[in-house]
Amino acid sequence: MLNEAKELLAFFPELYGQFDEPSVEPDIIRSYDANSLMGIYLAASDLFGELVESNNESRAKELLSFAKKKLQEDRPNWPSDLSTAIIIGFFESFGQCENLWKHLNTWFSKDEYDEFKDVFHYSLVEEERSYVESLYT
Repeated sequence: MLNEAKELLAFFPELYGQFDEPSVEPDIIRSYDANSLMGIYLAASDLFGELVESNNESRAKELLSFAKKKLQEDRPNWPSDLSTAIIIGFFESFGQCENLWKHLNTWFSKDEYDEFKDVFHYSLVEEERSYVESLYT
């Protein structure tokens, strides 16, 4: 298990069941490799969505703060495996979940949003992009 996974699990023990053992949901089989940075942040993305859906806003903010802190600490090494895992494995999922869009402007400053706009917009059509953009105007 990577040190990054151990650190994340220390703060978010809810992730334990998502590593190494597949969990089955309708039409989805999830199993993440704790030896893969991408696997770690894909699992974090799933947990983040679950926390938001269950209105556990404080825990969701803690997880987002953890990822943002790790990303900032790694900034001198960009591009790196860690930055790619956080940006693609975690942040990119925000654009894929309509119920997360309305929160973007509370989770990300305008500067942060502008920096990662292409990531958030990756899976959006023009009308959806316009809505997300309107949150910052």
